[in-house]
Parts: sequence; structure tokens; C-alpha cells
Amino acid sequence: MIIGISVHRANNLPKADILGTIDPYIIIKEAETKTQIGKTNWIKNNYNPKWNEHFGFETTSSPLRLLFEVWDADLVKDDFVATLGIDVSISELPIEKKTYNLMLQPKYTSENPSIQISIGVMLNYQSLKATLLSKFPKLRAFDDRRVLLTPVPNFSKDLLLSIQYINYRLVIKLLETTPDFEEGKKLCELLFRDAVSKCKVSRKTYDIESPKSLQGTELKIFAQNKIKNITATTPLNHLYIRSSKFKVLQRVTAGDLVTSYGWLGDLTYQKAKIQLDTKRIQFDDSRKCIFMMDQNTCFIVDWDKGDIDLSFGLFEKAALNGISIDMVYGKNCGRTMVYYAHPKKLDDNSKMLLRCAVDDIKDKALAFSNVFLFIYEKEAEQSIPFVEIVPIFNIK
Repeated sequence: MIIGISVHRANNLPKADILGTIDPYIIIKEAETKTQIGKTNWIKNNYNPKWNEHFGFETTSSPLRLLFEVWDADLVKDDFVATLGIDVSISELPIEKKTYNLMLQPKYTSENPSIQISIGVMLNYQSLKATLLSKFPKLRAFDDRRVLLTPVPNFSKDLLLSIQYINYRLVIKLLETTPDFEEGKKLCELLFRDAVSKCKVSRKTYDIESPKSLQGTELKIFAQNKIKNITATTPLNHLYIRSSKFKVLQRVTAGDLVTSYGWLGDLTYQKAKIQLDTKRIQFDDSRKCIFMMDQNTCFIVDWDKGDIDLSFGLFEKAALNGISIDMVYGKNCGRTMVYYAHPKKLDDNSKMLLRCAVDDIKDKALAFSNVFLFIYEKEAEQSIPFVEIVPIFNIK
């Protein structure tokens, strides 16, 4: 098993040198063997430092004793300032953002010095592989890359879950596969979502690429969503996987859309600005950027170092009412991304929540004729807590 430790912060650390300052860092050790598990960066002159750093190690011992040592970084010799020793039993984990009192060395004084830490446990690669094989007979394991791949139960057959171990951390992906992608057919909206905060866990929700073969299978990846650097202390008990079905409400080319705003097709910023109906459009001269807006969407064209960048945005109100968007550039959805962003205010009344983009189009003549815009309406949705699918963490 893997024990994960997160060092979040310390409070009320003492003055540690002749100048009355402290440059603190934390060393974590396994008490019995004195093996160093991890070391935080040092923070200059701070009595209430925030680290939020994560460490992991494999062990078969339970219970085990962990030591957290507070040190003051100096030019000549670092000074040992305080310590915390705790006994950890696997059955009592996870410990989430718990504050402990520090024991100061005799020469230091401070009122209520403390440290805030989290401790969790997850299965190592081989244990997780064995656990998932017993649950998912169709599991594919790529041991050379430490990747596990399985269909997501109770979801579309086109939806796969990928788990990869990298240095005691996980990269979790949802992969959508399809043998024949039909232009304008949006199969699923793949979304890791925190139940408390709409986009807290992952801002990118739908990353579309030209379909590429998945190593060791005959499947091709059409879209993916991923969360990187998941540690044993990452709280996944609020995380959901959601799959939504959509139907096409509108399909237009970028050329059709700009023509509807009065644009005659001139591919320079200044000429386009003269032609366009300014009542429905905003201009940003500093960025050479044009915003064409209707009730639900915003089409954005900007000129960057001679290239054209196109974006298609959806306003927050429409997104919350089940509307979604896509952009298709050329065949097979090449170079198209759709992602949630923190709502960006475009005017006094509208915030753009969902956005897709095609960047650095060098062939301006194809910029509008070869880009298709789709507006969708949600037909159905299913959602399931992540921890019900994969028992990675010992979450109570």
C-alpha cells in the first residue's frame, strides 16, 4: 500500500535566529528506521508558512510512527526548531487537514505552534490491478507504463477509465472511443466534477483530438478528460463522473455565422471592424479581437502574430439550462478543444462559461469555410460517484 502525506501549513512558529526571523521547512521521517520520506521547500521569513506539498511511500507496516521536524534554513547550519510524532493506524485513515501542536526545542518559545497535515492510503499498482481484475474481467493492464484500462460500468460501451501511476501519484482519465465519428454527433460530455464546486477539480472537461489508436487495442481515442497528480490525500468522495447525451440544435460554418453579422469576408481586423454591425459586437483593439454575441453564444476571432484564432463561447445561463457547444475543424475533429472556464465577464450581463477554440490557423482562406459550429441540447444525463467505481482510496 501507498501512504500519502500532505503538509499544508504551520502556524505561530517561533523566532529562530538572531534577526528574529525563521525560514522554515519540514522533514518527514519514518520513526523506526529514521528513513526520510520527504522534505518541503523552505519559505523565507514566515511564521505562518503555507506549503501544500505532497509525498508518498510504500509500506507494509501498520501501525507506524511518523516524525515531522521543523527546521530553520540558515547559510552556515540549519537549526532544528520543533517536532511532531504521531502514530498512524491504517484503519484510522484518512486524516484530512488535521492540526497538531508542535513540540519546540528548549531554546525556542512561541504560543501554540502547530502544523496542519493530511494522511491517506491507496493501493499500489499491483494491488490495485488485482482488485480491479476481480471486479472488471475486461481490464487491460500495461505493466511497462503502469496503466490500467477498463470500461466504466453502467455507462456507454464507448467510455473507458484509465489509471496511471507516476511517482506515487495518479493520472486518471476518462476516454471516449468510437469506431466512426460522425461530424456533429456529440456522444458524451465527459466531466470530472466536484459536488461542492462546479469546476473545482478540473477545468478542462472535453479535450477532442484527431482519433488515435490506443496502444494494445483496436480502439481509437476520440475525447478525453483527465485529472493529474492525485495523491493519497486527495479527497475523491465528492468527485462524480457524468455522462450526458445531446442532440444537435444548430449546425453552421464559421463563414455562415460571420456573414450573418454583416462580415463580407475580409480577413484583416481593420476591414472586418468597418463592415460589422457594432450594435451586436464588441471590439478589443489592443488584442485585435472581435466578439460576436447573441443570446446564448459568443463567437470570437482574434489575430495573433499573423494567425487567426477562433473561439466559440457559451454563456453561463445557457450552459446551466442544458445547452452545449462544439467546434469541428476539418476532418475528424482535429485540433478542437472544449473546456469549462471560470466564468469570464464579457459585458454587464453575460458571463461565458463554456468555450472551445481552434488556434493558430495559418491558412486564412480556410479559417471560416472549414470550421463548423454546433449547438446542442441535453437529452439525458447519468452521474455516479467516482469512489463507487474504483476503490483507490480508503475513504470512509
